[in-house]
Amino acid sequence: MNQLNTFNHHKFTAKAMALFVHEGKLLLYPNRSRDGIMFYRPPGGHINHGEHALHAVIREVKEEMGAKLTNVVLWRVLENMFTADHTLHHEYVFCFTAEFEDRNYYTMKQIRAEEGGREQLLCWYSKQDIETHKMFVVPTGIVDVLS
Repeated sequence: MNQLNTFNHHKFTAKAMALFVHEGKLLLYPNRSRDGIMFYRPPGGHINHGEHALHAVIREVKEEMGAKLTNVVLWRVLENMFTADHTLHHEYVFCFTAEFEDRNYYTMKQIRAEEGGREQLLCWYSKQDIETHKMFVVPTGIVDVLS
């Protein structure tokens, strides 16, 4: 079987993520893959079948952080491919810029969230923080929102 046929047996995943930018910093939370690789990503998650990406990002942020959004605008759709657990994953990520309806979120150094039944701490990171600490931010390309 050729590479194309093998590849077509795998599913594509669609995700929606919220890119919060404040004072030149992007809101991200740390995560660790099953393979033990540390990475950082913005809040968001899977788009359910039959759900629009816009509705998914609003729902995901509400579920993870309890926050309401305003000024939600599609910034880019990024294609992300990676290997985890010896399996190729291929996803399309709808990246929305957004603002918190409650402006108090912007004064917090850390924001508590729940993802996958685990408590997470989201923090604000500048482009310099990301580069200096060699942070692996996914999906690739979202740091460009800081440019």
